[in-house]
Amino acid sequence: MPTLGADNLQQINLEVAEVFGLATVSRNEKWDQVMRQKTPGRKDEKVTIVKLDNSVSNVADGGAYQPSTVKEIGAYTITQKIYKDSVTLGDFAEEFDNYGAIRQSALEKGLDYAYERDQLAADFFNNPTSTTAPYGFQVNGSSKTPLLSNTQPIGDTGLTQDNLVTGGLGYDTFFDALDLLKLQKRHNGNKAGYQAARLLYPTKKFKVAQELLYSKGTPEDANTAKNPIPGLGVIGLEWDLLTDDDNCFLMAPMMVTPSMIYFIKKNPSMRVIRNQQTGNVDYQFDMMLQAGIADYQGVVGITG
Repeated sequence: MPTLGADNLQQINLEVAEVFGLATVSRNEKWDQVMRQKTPGRKDEKVTIVKLDNSVSNVADGGAYQPSTVKEIGAYTITQKIYKDSVTLGDFAEEFDNYGAIRQSALEKGLDYAYERDQLAADFFNNPTSTTAPYGFQVNGSSKTPLLSNTQPIGDTGLTQDNLVTGGLGYDTFFDALDLLKLQKRHNGNKAGYQAARLLYPTKKFKVAQELLYSKGTPEDANTAKNPIPGLGVIGLEWDLLTDDDNCFLMAPMMVTPSMIYFIKKNPSMRVIRNQQTGNVDYQFDMMLQAGIADYQGVVGITG
């Protein structure tokens, strides 16, 4: 039986790299539609929540610029995660006709890395009422705050607001959530002016969500009354990684919710290392990611 030659090894390496690369982009990931992607500058990134006074100064002609007070009311650290794995091409697999297991392993590993990249973001929406690290954050300078609550602090004003609707996703609860989102206040007490852009929902809420967002008639009236929701332009976003079948999230555009951040230091990648002692070939896979939610602003939850 012929042994592995240089040409065969080069061809195997190319095919393994291609299979791994295609697998890492084959999953319909959702993290990039709910979090803003940024390039990290440090190992662990710190997100600061600040509050500006809510006054806008009206001055006379030629008047001086009036200083605004900037106060840091909270901070959140996003910790970098490192992923590393390898698959070895041994003596028997080095026969060109017998390397299918390595190729399949690269495919599976690529799919796993894409899954983990998506799961890292989904975890924050699967723990929306938790204040345990990494899910809790500070917006009032002291106690931890969850993503969803009926008593969210408005900065350090001592006032609170609601971003949680109970009763399950439906026509009435959608509009309850919409009202909360549109009336949400920034941390200085001013109205934020948020508009709904996305409805994030689990797979088992697909039928309900589709009827709400796109049906011309309202579900409660057996499609005899006009449904105003399609006119809002809200995009439905189904995420198979949401583990609670009753939890949905009405969200403002990402550009106005800057505290949902996904740092990518290194996307899934592969390199080939030849062991000089054994002659085996190691295919090494790695990626470096950071994700976090540092504020509740721009999100309202609908739970069962």
